[in-house]
Amino acid sequence: MSEFQIDIQEAENTPLALEIHRLLVENNIEQFGPANRQPLVIGIRQEGQLVGGLRGCTHWGWLYITHLWVAPDFRRLKLGKLLLEKAEQEAIKRGCPGFYVDTFSPAAVHFYQSAGYELFGTIPDFPSGHQRFFLMKKPVPSVEMRSF
Repeated sequence: MSEFQIDIQEAENTPLALEIHRLLVENNIEQFGPANRQPLVIGIRQEGQLVGGLRGCTHWGWLYITHLWVAPDFRRLKLGKLLLEKAEQEAIKRGCPGFYVDTFSPAAVHFYQSAGYELFGTIPDFPSGHQRFFLMKKPVPSVEMRSF
């Protein structure tokens, strides 16, 4: 049996990195179907200046929020809540049954919990001296009122 050759690289767009990505995507499609990844970016501006924004994507039918940011001077104006609501509304339009996010910030955990997200996991000491928190939310289906 021949010996294995190990290649360690530090760049993301090398032929090796791209081949690994391609093979993993092929494997995932075979096992789980296509991810149908669709980016989602929402910004809020005041007088042309970005004061809040959200980045994420929908994939495999779920919304993943990767970044939610509001400028410090605007944090008491509920812009974070507005961004979250807009993202969730768009995700529902895309047919998503749920949303998830991860964060290092205990304040962000409180924010997401106040918006109905549930903490489902943590990684202690990541980054060192802190925790990484994982939260999810399944929207409550709307019930249309019918008159009798």
